[in-house]
Amino acid sequence: MSTPMYEVDLLSFTHLDTFATVRIFKLDQGLVTEWWVSHNLNGNLHVVGHFMIPTLGFHVEDAEKRCALIAQDLMEFASWAGNGEAGIPGTSDEYRRAHCLKHILKHQEGVGVGVETKAHKTVALYRLAVEFNINNPASLIAQAEGLESARTVHERLSYGRRLGILESPGKGSRRPSG
Repeated sequence: MSTPMYEVDLLSFTHLDTFATVRIFKLDQGLVTEWWVSHNLNGNLHVVGHFMIPTLGFHVEDAEKRCALIAQDLMEFASWAGNGEAGIPGTSDEYRRAHCLKHILKHQEGVGVGVETKAHKTVALYRLAVEFNINNPASLIAQAEGLESARTVHERLSYGRRLGILESPGKGSRRPSG
């Protein structure tokens, strides 16, 4: 497989059908956490929140404890508030891909239950990846599924468009290359 695995040390939390990944990083003023929250509602996957939260202090262990304390409340809030800002400027593609990959891997099995074809599952994962505003979401889905190339994902997406479960991009529309 030629696509590199996006290995970033991320915390992860699950509450019911909601999943969150957290990156802790340092700024001059102390530690900050970047949260990505997704939700699986009967196979409909959505990014429901992206948050940057200062954690106060300079010790990663303390930040991890604070994350564990607020995780459930933050995920419930994100699910309640719905569709937070995805693709926040300033968040690099590498980190968005790392978060997205974990979310795809988490939701991958649950979205396959009761779907008619592999194309339906792939379309659901693709829509989630698009909400992360990453480049080349098909390659990330292929990586998550252990496929050698994104060609299979492209074929499933094309089939999904023929079935009418995925819209074809219109002329001049902005869409991540997949």
